[in-house]
Amino acid sequence: MLQCAKLVEEFGIVHLSAGDLLRAHMKSGSSDGNMVAQMIKDGQIVPSHVTISLLQKAMADSGQDKFLIDGFPRNDENRDAFEQQVRTCRLVTLRIA
Repeated sequence: MLQCAKLVEEFGIVHLSAGDLLRAHMKSGSSDGNMVAQMIKDGQIVPSHVTISLLQKAMADSGQDKFLIDGFPRNDENRDAFEQQVRTCRLVTLRIA
């Protein structure tokens, strides 16, 4: 998390955590939030379109145009779905040991 804070501070970008957005969605009590909670409880992967919709809303609500998305995409299917649903993006993956 410290690395994210440094990148946000240095470059003035918005940090979005896919996990934080999913947890907030689960707490919302909506039918979709309850579905996410049940999927996670059952050890299932949340569909990409659900996570992407949460990210899209957070991006739109921020009023900014540069984002550090933490925890997404996790695989090629996530990336492909993001590019189909939102737009092609420049992706940089940092793995800090």
